[in-house]
Amino acid sequence: MAGEQKGKHILVVDDDRDHRTVVAAHLASLGHRVEEAPDGHQGWLAILRGRPEVVICGERLPGLCGTEVLALVRRDPVLCQLPFILMAAQHDPSKLKRPLEVGASEHLPRPFSMSELEGKVRRALVPPPSANRSVMRGDLKFFSLPDVLIMTHQNRQTGLMQVEDSARGARYSFLFASGSLVWVSGSDKTLGLKSFNRSLRITEGGFGFTPWARLERQPWHEDFNVNNILLGGIQEVDEMPILMGGLPKKPLRLADGADRAALASASVVAPLLEGKVRAATPQELLDWCPEPDLEAGKSLKSLWDRRWLREA
Repeated sequence: MAGEQKGKHILVVDDDRDHRTVVAAHLASLGHRVEEAPDGHQGWLAILRGRPEVVICGERLPGLCGTEVLALVRRDPVLCQLPFILMAAQHDPSKLKRPLEVGASEHLPRPFSMSELEGKVRRALVPPPSANRSVMRGDLKFFSLPDVLIMTHQNRQTGLMQVEDSARGARYSFLFASGSLVWVSGSDKTLGLKSFNRSLRITEGGFGFTPWARLERQPWHEDFNVNNILLGGIQEVDEMPILMGGLPKKPLRLADGADRAALASASVVAPLLEGKVRAATPQELLDWCPEPDLEAGKSLKSLWDRRWLREA
């Protein structure tokens, strides 16, 4: 596959474990970062949490079927352009258009070869023409992200703002409904306040805002007042370098005498406590923790000062 196609985050949703493993292994061998889900419900949650760049999904799945997952994706204004490849055991040429008619980017009839898989992924990654063009673009060297967010909030805009962090290679999405920030996510799998605060560290990059005529609110949407959360985010930007300077850069592990019962309430060390990893760097623990970095970092620093953590 072409060099620019490599390194994509691809989600494979299939209830056939053997088939799913083969597809995932082949895509991983091409340099992609592959995530797997065994059914439609877990696949939909993985899409919401991880924001993959391509979804390859079986049609017949327990729980939500593939076309139902696809319908959820196409109804969401943040996810509606997500490349979605639908796998289905359809050999009748008269049926080949059906997946495309329900919104799939590509149809992959079973059984298929790995070369066919590669071709479908390559084609799905070609962005389709869109009538929804960004009407506001800017360089964050000239317009700070807090100013852009405040302006969008004060003008009661409805739409999607996408921000690129060119220094770190990260992307952030902000969904507004009549000026209220209802959804924030980052390409680093962060959500909500954690993602919002991390976006404020961007010093180089650009933004684009695409307006929406209306927005259908979803159960997972929230209501953030930009003015209220900006102060906490700016405080995190100022304090995190100092906080991280007081922690070792080497991997940490639980100390032998650590009070595990007390540690159960500290979500920042959950991967260590649950045995998912033996040791991890402070930054890795912050990345895994759903709490905002400053809150998680203070908890981590407290555990380090109490000697419940030690270098591995």
